Amino acid sequence: MLTLPRLSARAEQSTYADLEFSCHRRACRAPELSANGSGTARSPRTLHLTDSGETGGAETIFAQLVQAAERRGENIGAVIPDDGWLAQRLRALGIEPIVLPSKGSFNFGLVRRLVSLLRQGSGELIHAHLLGSGVYAAAVGLLIGCPVIAVFHGASDLDDSGAMLAVKRWLLARRHVTVVAVSQAVRQALLDWGLADSRVVVIVNGVDTDGYSPGHSDLLRIELGLPPHARVVGAMGDVRKVKAYDVFVRAAAAVARTLPDVHFVAAGQGTAEDTAVLLRLGADLGVADRLHFLGFRSDGADLYRNMDIFVSSASSEGLPLSFLEAMACGVPIAATANDGAQRLLAATGGGLLSPVGDAAALAANIAALLTDAPRANALAAAGRAAVERDFSLTSTLAQYAALCAAVTQRR
Repeated sequence: MLTLPRLSARAEQSTYADLEFSCHRRACRAPELSANGSGTARSPRTLHLTDSGETGGAETIFAQLVQAAERRGENIGAVIPDDGWLAQRLRALGIEPIVLPSKGSFNFGLVRRLVSLLRQGSGELIHAHLLGSGVYAAAVGLLIGCPVIAVFHGASDLDDSGAMLAVKRWLLARRHVTVVAVSQAVRQALLDWGLADSRVVVIVNGVDTDGYSPGHSDLLRIELGLPPHARVVGAMGDVRKVKAYDVFVRAAAAVARTLPDVHFVAAGQGTAEDTAVLLRLGADLGVADRLHFLGFRSDGADLYRNMDIFVSSASSEGLPLSFLEAMACGVPIAATANDGAQRLLAATGGGLLSPVGDAAALAANIAALLTDAPRANALAAAGRAAVERDFSLTSTLAQYAALCAAVTQRR
């Protein structure tokens, strides 16, 4: 079993770590890290694999890990399912992805191709993200004796595990697989799903706190033709069921009744049909002129700097990267208390929580932050401090590098 390394005395003393989001410790030690986060052991030649090529926190973390391996000269391939946002992101980083569709029933052709890539590149490790890729990686690793790291970014990935559930669980429970959860909430979901306590380690997501930093921008107000004094309440995330944007729209309508200068924006991909449903709901509730669905945006940090409040109405989260980015930019949060959001905000003090699905309570928290500047500023400062202390991207990448070295050393 594995124990992740202690990165520094500061990280060890972290209040966030004390609140159980620290890495879950296991028994076989990984290489100690030096002060700059580098390990003494050589990291392995790695094949990276993911289920999703669209926008999102999991895809962002995937690209960051591939980039870090590429810089060390240890990336032998980044396998993604389609030529979407993630492919563009990797190319922008100078990395040409390998596009191999993986949807449908078990794809033996994909297994053969992964085996070939590993052998051609003298691969020593498969680093997979999300359930489907984790299962494929576990099967390939079992076939050729290659260790696997399977990363889970949210409990919702386990809600509908499809056919052959027992086989998927059996593969992920093999000794050659180390399962990573991005939060304690996701770890608990994996245990409830049937994985053993000893099989799951936690490595929290991290943010580039130089790129995501406090500041103010009016570019979005100008783009949308809003008056300079308009206040902006924003959400980030693709339009899909788990994000519960209907709750966001209902909360917007409740806030708009008492605060006429507030506009509500949501950035994230969604089908025209799903977005139209939300816009019709907004029109029925009388906030059509205050509601703006922006679609996919690439101006992440600048977009947060246009927000007075960041809002999440999601019914489920793992360790939401958007929360960390908002806090890094000094934006206070109003969110629904799903397990991931509740643990994160309780530990960091970066925002207010309301019950899942309760639009009125979410609206009350939004209004409270908009009408109490000292309170909002205190939450923003606490969030920024917590991200700087406990969620740096450098620390996250160093922990993954140490884990990769450790799982290959134990072969």
